[in-house]
Amino acid sequence: MLAARTGECFDVTGPKLAIIGSREFIVPNAILYSRNVIQHYLDLFRPSLVVSGGATGIDSLAIDVAEHNKIPFIEYLPASKDWPGYRARNLQIAEECDIMVCIRCHMATSYGSGWTADRAKEMGKDVRQLWI
Repeated sequence: MLAARTGECFDVTGPKLAIIGSREFIVPNAILYSRNVIQHYLDLFRPSLVVSGGATGIDSLAIDVAEHNKIPFIEYLPASKDWPGYRARNLQIAEECDIMVCIRCHMATSYGSGWTADRAKEMGKDVRQLWI
């Protein structure tokens, strides 16, 4: 299996699917439901690469599901734990993907994944947003 952290490169010929979202969920069974949603989109789009931001919650769950399906992945980690670092990382995710799935908790207090989805839409990417 191919796995990469920021800075590593490998050939990708199929769609690159970014899977991002909330770090925490309040709804019971949200993680199980999210795992099933992620599997659905992997089956639907059959990506050659999963792109993630490396955060807890949906980002990490996406990597777990990709690994289970033997799909290569790349995690873009922020260079710093402040808005400039997160902003640069989020823009990199939006630019890298062909398709984006954003899974967010309806009670989320931050808008990082929503901001990233907005940027991907502005770039003309296919963006799917789900609220749990």
